[in-house]
Amino acid sequence: MLSFRIPRRDLTELLGSFLDDVGDGMLSKEHCLAELGFGRSMLSPAEMSSGQCVDQVISQLFFAWASHPTTQNTLLERVPTSTLNVISRLYKIADLSFPADLFPVTRCHAPKVFGDMSMDPKAE
Repeated sequence: MLSFRIPRRDLTELLGSFLDDVGDGMLSKEHCLAELGFGRSMLSPAEMSSGQCVDQVISQLFFAWASHPTTQNTLLERVPTSTLNVISRLYKIADLSFPADLFPVTRCHAPKVFGDMSMDPKAE
């Protein structure tokens, strides 16, 4: 996280607060996970074999947690606003909820149909 310009002195507070919330059962409370945009916190065997790593999921959960308005209000007592702003910007930039938004020019064009794939018995 240091490479993302999150000061070392703030990491202790951030990670400590995150671990406190995890210890308080955040991962087992569906409403908490839903607020953070997580439907579940476990990886399926298919996800594990596809190369998706647990640390990626935990990192995503951390940034979602640290960017949530309720969490940020609590963290303001211990972490500078500038650090919380960096985390929020990183979370927003890394959000791939709508990957089509990454291709605005492509989205402007009408879809092309390359051939009729229907099986019309009269056409044979």
